[in-house]
Amino acid sequence: MTRNSSSLPSKNQLKVTGDRIRRRMNGQLASDGEGVAADAALVKQWRSAHSSALTKTRIGLGTIIMRIHDLDSQAGLVTQRLKRYTSIVAKLVREKPRLGEMEDIAGCRAVLPTLIAVDQVHRQLEKAYRLEIVTVRDYNADPHSGGYRALHLWCRRDSFKVEVQLRTERQQQWAELVEEWDSSLGLDLKHEQAPDVVLVYFRELADYFSQLDNGVADSMIDKSSLNGATSALRDWARREA
Repeated sequence: MTRNSSSLPSKNQLKVTGDRIRRRMNGQLASDGEGVAADAALVKQWRSAHSSALTKTRIGLGTIIMRIHDLDSQAGLVTQRLKRYTSIVAKLVREKPRLGEMEDIAGCRAVLPTLIAVDQVHRQLEKAYRLEIVTVRDYNADPHSGGYRALHLWCRRDSFKVEVQLRTERQQQWAELVEEWDSSLGLDLKHEQAPDVVLVYFRELADYFSQLDNGVADSMIDKSSLNGATSALRDWARREA
């Protein structure tokens, strides 16, 4: 399926629907059952239309990883996902993108052993015949303020946008821990919606993992800030229990 298929929503339909959902969620437009259902159906149709391009990208990424020397036995998980409907709506409200231009409705991720491996896979993806890398965001060189690190590639495959994330094993461990805390405590660490003591701990942990990923020996890392953040987090957790 390509974007030119007559069964797909038009750019204008996507824009109007996204704007209507945003206004409805912000209380600027009254909700009506039939309109809500129609808008949800269009978003889900657009979401599903990305499936083929996403699967092809994930298979190609896995093939590249298996081809690279010394990664055949070490390469970690390669996964794919379509963004949940509720997450699409939340992003429409939070960041106000146009629905048809949202870059991460389809996404796949590879967890790799080292930053060197991340760079190797990136360079091979640049040579991929049917995948166009449109934008690169290097959160390793310029980390998110919350501590998040990874390499994000916004790509185009069969006219659809697909986000590719390349993470090290430590970066994946950090991200999974963030998800656990968010799920358990009702936080939103990804968007830095959490008590300062929690945010500081995760920033320090991310920095520690980054130094290890960059080849600094554990014995050479100054852990005083991380230890202080860990102690403060434990005190906070005891008070909150």
